[in-house]
Amino acid sequence: MTYISVTFQKMNKPAKPLSILVVDDDADDQYFIKEAFHQYDSDAQIAALFDGQALLDLVQNNGIFKDHHDFQPDFIILDLNMPLVDGLEALQRLRKLGLLNKWPIYIISTTKSEEQISQVKQYGVRQFYTKPNNLDGYKPLVKEICDSYQTVSA
Repeated sequence: MTYISVTFQKMNKPAKPLSILVVDDDADDQYFIKEAFHQYDSDAQIAALFDGQALLDLVQNNGIFKDHHDFQPDFIILDLNMPLVDGLEALQRLRKLGLLNKWPIYIISTTKSEEQISQVKQYGVRQFYTKPNNLDGYKPLVKEICDSYQTVSA
């Protein structure tokens, strides 16, 4: 795995550290997302999961997460194209569980399917973003997500 060295411009730090849950099956994208968020908020707590089933287990305190009640994210970053349970199915199940509106959800995906994007928007996600392919591409996206979250939560 090759990582590119990038010089970051300093971003404004939020009033309180952010707690973020990233659900994405691609380790490189997880790395880029974590690095971009840590540039925005060096104290951010970021947990990462590799598929929608793990997300569902976490929010229902099932399986390996049955004793993990301590991590409550401020918002969720969700990929759509994942194994086991994809992002769209995870949204559908969260709705059935009555948990869809518990956290703001931001979609970051490579999908170009207008039908899939339209379906996702019906679940009330905050925003849909096309995945950047490098760390520099994630920085403005992360700033926009954090600004959006802080505006609504203020």
